[in-house]
Amino acid sequence: MKYHILQISLTDAEVDLINEKGHDAVARHARHLNNDILIHDYDHVADFEVGSLLEVITLGNEDINRNNHPQIDIVIDNPEQGLASISKGDIIIESKSKRVYYINGYDTKVLDVKPEELKGLLFEKKEVA
Repeated sequence: MKYHILQISLTDAEVDLINEKGHDAVARHARHLNNDILIHDYDHVADFEVGSLLEVITLGNEDINRNNHPQIDIVIDNPEQGLASISKGDIIIESKSKRVYYINGYDTKVLDVKPEELKGLLFEKKEVA
């Protein structure tokens, strides 16, 4: 099954702003730290092709090269930002059912997100010619 991985992926400019002015300087970062979930604050960073949600979490936390792994497809526009380990605050979406999981520490919580709310959030990796 395919799973989409969403994480808050800050740009270098956002990191600089946070370092200069504090965590509240970037609204989506501040919401993330306060567990205020707004799905469009997240970036679609990768897709995993695995058999279960547990496998996503396990593979996402293994000490592997995430940029060169056959079950992981990095889809974010800026691959340098890439994929961090799967951890608290991340969102995982099961592709077929569009079920949305929120990683809440040591467990997961299913979020009530309608498929139409995911429009513009998920994308397929474009092949470079």
